[in-house]
Formats: sequence, C-alpha cells, structure tokens
Amino acid sequence: MVAAWIPEEVVTNRYKTILSLIKWHRVGDNHVAQFFNPIFVTSMKERLMNWLNTALTINLFFVLFSFGWFVIAVAGRATQINLGFDLWYSLWDPLFMPSIGILMAGAIISGIASWVSRRFFAS
Repeated sequence: MVAAWIPEEVVTNRYKTILSLIKWHRVGDNHVAQFFNPIFVTSMKERLMNWLNTALTINLFFVLFSFGWFVIAVAGRATQINLGFDLWYSLWDPLFMPSIGILMAGAIISGIASWVSRRFFAS
C-alpha cells in the first residue's frame, strides 16, 4: 500500500517494493513508519517446531551428560573408587530412562513433522 501523500507517478517499482514493507501508523497529526519484514513473521507451526527443537537440544545434552557420568562411574567402580555409580543407578528408572524416551520420541515427531511439511506444504 502506497501512502496517500506520495503521488503514484513518482513511485517506481523499486519504491513500491520498499513501501510495501512499511506499515504506516497515524499518531496524532504525524505518520509513523514501522518496517515490516515478512522474513521474520513466524507461524504457530514454526514457533512450535522451534520450541520442540530447543527442548530436544537441551534434553540431548542432558542425556550426553548422564552417559558421561555413567562411563566415569563405571570406570570408578572398576577401580574401587566411589564416583557415584549407586546414585546414578538409583536415578536410572525415574530420570534417565524417561529422558532417553522423550529424546527418541521427540526426534521421531520432529522428523515426521519436517517430512510432512516438506511433502505437503512445500512453497
């Protein structure tokens, strides 16, 4: 939309493109321009996928940390040094197994969502 105070014959195609990225607001007697970049507009699906990918990344690092703890604890147990194997083992069922399951399920859901998005909603 071209502002009403700019004559149409003065505006070339380049300026029309630039002006299409500007939202005009009327504040009192003044016109205030706010730039609108369609690249930064995200849909609800993109926000959900970004949130899911962030949560899966955090979960991945937690699983890697727990695996590192397990390796160190097993090495300590083999050398008769207490490095927390009993604590790690007590947390296996309530904490580490669900975390691994969430990581696998989230990876599958993320992959399916990406496949469906590319397959059916390709632009």
